[in-house]
Amino acid sequence: MVLRKRLARAEAALSAVKATPAGNERGPSFEVMLKLLAMACTRKPLKSQLAIRESELWRNGVVSASDVSEEQMKQVAAALAGKLI
Repeated sequence: MVLRKRLARAEAALSAVKATPAGNERGPSFEVMLKLLAMACTRKPLKSQLAIRESELWRNGVVSASDVSEEQMKQVAAALAGKLI
């Protein structure tokens, strides 16, 4: 039950996160979002991190994002693991 609530919160947070070019005045830069994601996931157990990666929101909102480079995807995956590269 607790894991489901955490997953729901993580999915809500991920749905609000969109990759934006640096300097975009409408939202934080990609680097800022990476730092926030890493901070949020630092203490999450591996099971929670995997649950996020297996979610439909992750597949549809992050993995299939067309304007995110392969390097940015690697950075997002590292941030999800609570690390920055």
